[in-house]
Amino acid sequence: MGGGGGIFRRVYLEYTGETTIGAVFARASLQDKTVNVKVEVDAPTSREVSIDVRIIPENFKGLSFQKTITRKLPGGFREHKIAVPIPGARLWSPQTPYLYRCRVVLRDGDRVLDGKDALFGCRSFSVASVEDSKKSGVIPGTLYLNGKPVFLRGANVNGGLNLWWFWGQEGKLVDCLLMLKLANFNMVRATQHVSFPEVREYMDRLGIMSEQDQGYGNGRIGRTSPTEWIATARPLARECYNNPGVVLLCFANEITLDTSLAKRIVDEVLKVDPERIVMPVSGLRKTVLPEECSGHIVYDYHSYEGWYSKRGEVWNLARKIDQIDNFAWTSFDKVAEKVVLGEFGAEALDSFETMKSIFPPQFEVPDSPDVDVLKGYYQVQKADLKQLVGFRGKTPTNLGQYIEASQNYQALLLAERTTLFRISPHRLSGYIMFYFAEPLPSFWPKAIVSSNLCPKKAYYEMAKLNRPLVPLFQIQKGGNCMQIWVANDLPREFKNCQVSWNMEADGKSLLTGAKSSHVPAASAILVENVYLTSVPEDTRIVTISLRVADSEGKELSFYERELWLELWRKERALFSR
Repeated sequence: MGGGGGIFRRVYLEYTGETTIGAVFARASLQDKTVNVKVEVDAPTSREVSIDVRIIPENFKGLSFQKTITRKLPGGFREHKIAVPIPGARLWSPQTPYLYRCRVVLRDGDRVLDGKDALFGCRSFSVASVEDSKKSGVIPGTLYLNGKPVFLRGANVNGGLNLWWFWGQEGKLVDCLLMLKLANFNMVRATQHVSFPEVREYMDRLGIMSEQDQGYGNGRIGRTSPTEWIATARPLARECYNNPGVVLLCFANEITLDTSLAKRIVDEVLKVDPERIVMPVSGLRKTVLPEECSGHIVYDYHSYEGWYSKRGEVWNLARKIDQIDNFAWTSFDKVAEKVVLGEFGAEALDSFETMKSIFPPQFEVPDSPDVDVLKGYYQVQKADLKQLVGFRGKTPTNLGQYIEASQNYQALLLAERTTLFRISPHRLSGYIMFYFAEPLPSFWPKAIVSSNLCPKKAYYEMAKLNRPLVPLFQIQKGGNCMQIWVANDLPREFKNCQVSWNMEADGKSLLTGAKSSHVPAASAILVENVYLTSVPEDTRIVTISLRVADSEGKELSFYERELWLELWRKERALFSR
């Protein structure tokens, strides 16, 4: 126990043999069709042993692979490398989360000295470098999973996943991860923390990629020496080495990180894991590394336009990606690379039923939502522009209406922001919404899922927007034009697609159209500018339906959203009456 701070540490002791396996690291080489296994062995004296390595299917029926070598161990701690051929091994991906168990046994003749397992998956994850761009023309910063382009559709998660495991609520943890998968997210950012090994294993088994954060943020760096900070690089690289779902390691949040320090951190990570991709800072603060690092790093930016800036003015959000408010493209003067947009979001209150069922008594939730009180809020104000937009021009006057307005606004803002990010794969390699599920009743409710796992409206909106292939629309400023797009994250193209649209109000169709289009792989395409001159000026609410079908008319994807069109046409004039 530490003095003053009352820090408790638990130390576990176990009996071992004289010759022991300290750790096992397994990484598949897809090109060579082998698993390269590193075994750390501690032996008191020099001796000859056999090292038996078996690669066993963990969660599917398939082939096993085996290799045994004889090695003379010098006394002391040494690392031993064994390459095991794996012809026909299955790949890990979000769609096919195949896992293998690497089992290593040390033997002295027939006597077993020690054994250890490591769970891993056969996959590769890489980022296109500036040099790659010079050779093939691919945009630097493009991400690849198993050699194919991948676009990250992510959500931030806080310590709730760790808490649920720690509290023994593994059922709730799994339910949350399954909800994330059902909403078509393919990755999470463990925001400013590292997921417990057990939580990372659940994500590996369910096919969820992740970014693991070392977690330093504003203020912390000033109280920590660079030497101590760099010292965290190798342990984090070792900790996540075997997890196929861990695709990014991050070391700072929303700070300006000295370039030389950032490079030293990257170098230390690569000494442990030469294939690892590092995000030096989440929320770029002008930390740009030398071009030589470009094949091992990803840059990240945070954008809260529509919440902290341009508050409520959603009619101004349909612009090009490099025009969004405060987007520090100037920080990338030295590198023309794609970035990950690591945070964006909006807040919404929990449902009334959630408040009644899980809020502590001191919150004093009324018995009826018809009472003019505001509970569980932070930045959600009773009558600001965001609430007026969410309540479609009317002023909410009771808790039920405050809840509805905030949830409407959160869904609307995330729809507008996510649409922009989905149609900008030329500039982004992914987005990570802030954030997914709240572990406790909160006064900072940016989550789209409440702590009782009750979804807010934005959850269902994100589920539609996250579809790998999806038609999308943007209403342009002034409300007289609607751009029709198709975003395709899949590594396959779709030729001769039929893209159709329909806008209706009060059950009456106002306009329809269709156009044949070629949808390229891992890209987004503008299909048509649809002018809304035939839509009456006094039209308030419309439902927009979009459909993508193949050349034979089979539906490939569908998107529908109800929209307050009047807002785009009259803007602030609606609120000055």
